[in-house]
Amino acid sequence: MHSSNGPTLLGPRYFKVANAIREDLVRGEFQPGQRLKTNELATRYGTGSNTVREALQQLNGEGWIILAPNRGAVVRPLTRKVIVDIYEMREALEVCTARSFVENASNNDIRELSEIQDRFEEAAQQGDTIECSVLNGNFHRFINQCAGNEEITKIIDNYGRLMSSIRRYVGYGRARADRVISDHRLLIEAFRDRDADRAASITSEHLRVSCEDILANYLTDVDHVAGSFVSDAVGA
Repeated sequence: MHSSNGPTLLGPRYFKVANAIREDLVRGEFQPGQRLKTNELATRYGTGSNTVREALQQLNGEGWIILAPNRGAVVRPLTRKVIVDIYEMREALEVCTARSFVENASNNDIRELSEIQDRFEEAAQQGDTIECSVLNGNFHRFINQCAGNEEITKIIDNYGRLMSSIRRYVGYGRARADRVISDHRLLIEAFRDRDADRAASITSEHLRVSCEDILANYLTDVDHVAGSFVSDAVGA
């Protein structure tokens, strides 16, 4: 299989192929609006066409690509608007899960969340960007799962993986890591105090600042070309 700088994920073959394609998308191996041909991807990643099709279905669900009838897979441009829209959606949902966590989480749950944060801080101290991304995802996923709404968790997970891959590309500078540590610790404190309003406010601000940081460090000229690419790709 084509090598990837991202972590190797356990799971079905198509899941591993989807991860490899996703990492190549983040690194710019495929351009916005580019058609992804099944046979070429199968050769690139050393797998079968059916596995590639399953991987593309997963990436379509995560928002990485567009699967257009009779046109195949096309790379979805991650424009400023797409990223802002995703973060606005996450903010609305994760404010809800933060409030629900206050109501539903046990003291043991809060301790487990704090342990995840301890590991994040260790990774940040070592400058391990990939581990920071994984543990940051684990931190928020744990909150969402304990909140008790499985459907919200599925939606957040789909887009969270997309943003986590971008974060691995952008990286965690020292200033960003310090802000994440501060926000997470304040959030844990609000959970311990069973203060739903404060937890919601911290979550909202945390996601807004994360969005601003992504926009400042990730965007290239994709916004200028995205419209024509997508129009041609999906026949709009």
